[in-house]
Amino acid sequence: MGIDLTFSKSDLEGFFSPQGVVIAGASNNEKSLAYQAMLRLISGFKGNVYPVNPKYREVLGLKCYPDVVEVPDDADLCVIIVPAKVVPDIVDSCGVKGIKNVVVVSAGFAEIGGEGIKLQEKVVEIARKYNVRILGPNCLGTINPRNGLDYMFLPIKKMPKATPGYVGHITQSGAFGTTFIDIAAKQGLGLSKFVAIGNAADLDEVDFLKYFGDDEETKVVLLYLERSHRKFFDIAKKVSRTTPIVLLRAGRTKAGAAAAASHTASIAHEGADKILDAACEQMGIIRGYDWEEALDYAKIFSYCDELPESNRVTIITDGGGAGVMASDAVELFDLEMAKFEKNTEKALEEKFPVHYAKINPIDLTGNATTEDFITALDIVSQDRNVDSIVFIPLPGVPNMNVKELIDQMQPVVERCEKPISACTMGGSEADKLSELLENIGIPSFPTPERAVKAISALTKYSKYLSKFKK
Repeated sequence: MGIDLTFSKSDLEGFFSPQGVVIAGASNNEKSLAYQAMLRLISGFKGNVYPVNPKYREVLGLKCYPDVVEVPDDADLCVIIVPAKVVPDIVDSCGVKGIKNVVVVSAGFAEIGGEGIKLQEKVVEIARKYNVRILGPNCLGTINPRNGLDYMFLPIKKMPKATPGYVGHITQSGAFGTTFIDIAAKQGLGLSKFVAIGNAADLDEVDFLKYFGDDEETKVVLLYLERSHRKFFDIAKKVSRTTPIVLLRAGRTKAGAAAAASHTASIAHEGADKILDAACEQMGIIRGYDWEEALDYAKIFSYCDELPESNRVTIITDGGGAGVMASDAVELFDLEMAKFEKNTEKALEEKFPVHYAKINPIDLTGNATTEDFITALDIVSQDRNVDSIVFIPLPGVPNMNVKELIDQMQPVVERCEKPISACTMGGSEADKLSELLENIGIPSFPTPERAVKAISALTKYSKYLSKFKK
């Protein structure tokens, strides 16, 4: 657990917006983790970078310092990538220098047990002496795409840099975090900030959850955790009233709990998952039970500024089968098919031919035109019985032009005060449509079920918030 010291959001700013970053253990060896971390950092970071290693005078074209105490005074973040036994001395040097933010990337601490536990306790003891905050050990650290802060030790050609966005990601697993970044970059889903906490000897998920809850650039917090505890729920209860929290909790089974213990020294107990379910329900936390759910929920919260007032959903499609699949999902995920107002029914009857299905789901059939989709969307978005919309255009129909659809949709979407999720099934044309939809603020999913399930997460969160409006 984190050290019980009182601190404010500004006390953690140095982990995301430092003026100068020290890389302790910097190296010119291309196979070393420190070399890759340096390479990522200098390729985009807007502040200064100070390599430290007594073996070198220069690393990657930058002056290399023999000791942390000799770096310039603007250094306010130190990233330690050295053998575990050397870490205490580096932390002590940071304390002497006055660097208050330290990231210990090095492994070989509590996660290996025995002497590793003692070494981790020693690091924390030294940090307390100087009031230094420790992130890690055994972690990847922090990323801030807006200022280029990224010192992950993964080669850039294998792991693209995160794009700026609105998802604040807190993870115990560096592997999960980096894979999320990789997938998010592919999907066009951006990060506000990222932190991998590793063993969390000092700063933990609670500290950063509180930080993200106060961060204006974060619209949703996505957590990957291998444990849960009372302190976490106390903070989550407060944060969730203003910022949605999506939680992916690993270690749900006996086998998973055992793996978590060896991974980040986390401990779970039998029955913990049922308790967690109940706690999340009470605190307004949205659980993703697998990788796909968690990413989908984070995605829709990052895109949608509006929350549904209730659980009534309208489906608009040009594929009957897709409409049926989405309708099944509506009921399975505790939503309801909206029943249109009389004026909506009348408008649809007047605008569309007899062979179009004008009840919910609206099926525009293979004859659908660009204008048909726009008309249907515009009409139902004004219906007071509709709380959210699932939009499923199959782009292969002959009379629809993808670019024209997006151009004409944008003004309708901008004045719509209801959340919209989209499903674009298919190949290259569907991929193109998905990208264009997201460019105008509509999150897109590859199946009807996922598009509906994402809406259900918004609805669940909205229902939770409604308790505080009475």
